[in-house]
Amino acid sequence: MRTLTAIVRDTLLALVRRRMFWLHLWLSIAVVVIYAGIACHQTGWSIGYGLKNMESPWLKQGTPWENTLHCWTLARIMRWWVAGGALFLALFATAAILPETLEPGSAALLVPRARRRSLILAGRFIGSLGYALILTALVTAGLWLVFGCRMGIWQHSLWLAVPLAALLFAPLQAVAMLLGVLTRSATAALLVAILFAGSVWALQEAASPGETGSATAAVNAKPEEEEENGSGLSDAIGSEAARYAALILPHSRNSLVWLERTACPRPGLKYSYRDLFRKLRIGHSGFSAVAADAISRASVPALPKPEEDGLRFTPLLLSSAGFTVAVMALAAWLLKRRDL
Repeated sequence: MRTLTAIVRDTLLALVRRRMFWLHLWLSIAVVVIYAGIACHQTGWSIGYGLKNMESPWLKQGTPWENTLHCWTLARIMRWWVAGGALFLALFATAAILPETLEPGSAALLVPRARRRSLILAGRFIGSLGYALILTALVTAGLWLVFGCRMGIWQHSLWLAVPLAALLFAPLQAVAMLLGVLTRSATAALLVAILFAGSVWALQEAASPGETGSATAAVNAKPEEEEENGSGLSDAIGSEAARYAALILPHSRNSLVWLERTACPRPGLKYSYRDLFRKLRIGHSGFSAVAADAISRASVPALPKPEEDGLRFTPLLLSSAGFTVAVMALAAWLLKRRDL
């Protein structure tokens, strides 16, 4: 246990000393500062700490639409930064930690101190995961404080971003470490991990209920034509293969959807995101009206509750943990047989 703790501590210190840590930290602070610049006042709302004021007869301080505006902004930050760009930045910082450890000079110093090589792998993995979660906790704390001070509502469910970030980051880090053992190349580990993330997302998008329903309707619409050209069977086999692959792989897409719907404060049915941006474009012209119209079309009228859409935390946890343990076990088996 002492050896594992020492390796975890060494991993965290090594990652914190890198420039990527400070880049990640300052970008997270910038995201929180930009979000804090969005505010509603007595005559309307503003962005950039009052640099641009927009008068509105209904989007004012203390109105339900103010809550909708902050809900939409937090949902986008959760999707694109907390569970998106921030995790990939953490992957950029941690992908090289294991290949650097397996270099001849570093391995000669570290391997004799560890009774088992799997301790080195586990220590590097836990340290990398802790690095990502520390940065996620910092940006979540900033968003939680800003939202609480603005709205007077302390939305504790925002802290669900921390465990959900672990579910999203752990499989990617496991894949990067497996490639690190195989190739000892940080570049190869990073590229394969990114390609893996994109492939998982594409498979799960294809296997999502909406896509599955449309594909089934298309198959049923022209059965005779598909039987003639022989594509019906191949399409069915392909869709089934994608569905089973999406079940085996980590449920990254569902984890992101669950985070956005559960952690973020959601408006009521009467004050939906779509209605918000429909109202924002009224009385405006030019780019602002076009942007508001596009966001209105892309925004759903109301987000269903997690109980209604079937998303649960336990299956997400089991899929991510099971895949991560399997990949790390394979990496440990390969590392045990590799000459260092």
